[in-house]
Amino acid sequence: EELLEPVRSTGRIDLVKDVSSIFPTRVISRMIGIPPNSDRERRFRELSDLSIHLFSPLLPEADRIVGLRAKEELIELVTGVIDDHARAPREDMLSALLAAEEGGERLTRKELVSLIQGLIMAGSETTTSAFGLGVWLLLSHPEQLEFYRKQPERKRASIEEVLRVQ
Repeated sequence: EELLEPVRSTGRIDLVKDVSSIFPTRVISRMIGIPPNSDRERRFRELSDLSIHLFSPLLPEADRIVGLRAKEELIELVTGVIDDHARAPREDMLSALLAAEEGGERLTRKELVSLIQGLIMAGSETTTSAFGLGVWLLLSHPEQLEFYRKQPERKRASIEEVLRVQ
């Protein structure tokens, strides 16, 4: 609902631009306790998007430089979020990771930053692609779309089936 609200008045939507590309980093930002709809959340998404492009083998050098700068700023932003959570723990994944210990050892700031970067890299592009492909599959098979529309209690099964087919 939150992602669809800005496009409701236009009656048009670019599924990738307006929903599927925003969703993964928004979820990750909430998992690590960045306040929803904040400037920090918007910047987290911008920097994450720029950093993800560093994995493209065909990225022009100018874009690579922009991506590297974004990655550095993202590390600073994430480190700030970690420091905030260390001072004032919350009920989120990041606070749980800060508190977790094994054999008397806790994760270092560097390890936490790497973990969050891994979440961004692994979770963003794959989710964006899976979302778009899933919608395309359902639109390409209207009988399946109708089947799931008539049985909303099968929502979880429909998601699993779309992921399986991909």
